[in-house]
Amino acid sequence: MKKFIILLITILLFCCKSKESNISQKEILESVEITDTLVIYSSSKDKIEWILYADYMQKFANENTIKFQNIKLEIFDLNENLSSTIFSDSAKVDEKKNIIYANGNVKIYSQKGDLFSNSLVWDKNKGEIFSDDFVKIIKDGNVILGERLRTDSNFEHVILQKVSAEGEVEESKNVW
Repeated sequence: MKKFIILLITILLFCCKSKESNISQKEILESVEITDTLVIYSSSKDKIEWILYADYMQKFANENTIKFQNIKLEIFDLNENLSSTIFSDSAKVDEKKNIIYANGNVKIYSQKGDLFSNSLVWDKNKGEIFSDDFVKIIKDGNVILGERLRTDSNFEHVILQKVSAEGEVEESKNVW
């Protein structure tokens, strides 16, 4: 009977092993929740605020963190119109600090502008977005490239280092 139980547990561990080979058995055992292919909705007063699609989620209670793989996050305005869409290969949410870390092919498409980078950090408490990687921002048909991004959630105050740009701007118009 003992051999049967050990065999069953071994089979379950290998069959339920994450699609991501870089997830260790220790991480799986420390998780309080693991989910493949999920959709999460957030609403307030009968209005959808955002929808998150992900191929994989792993929640760690002792760290107050959630890890995601292959995400798409749709954010809606007060009229329930799509205001921005965020894509990333992976993301980590620190629930205690209210910070999101996105890594790999980060793309943000919004009404205020589009942003592309390999990594991004969004401090939701301060409403700040930053990245130490190369970034590309497209706003009003103009393209700005640089490193070490610091901006607000609406891309209204953008600070970059090693900057180059493409586009034409009238002298009286303040694009950035």
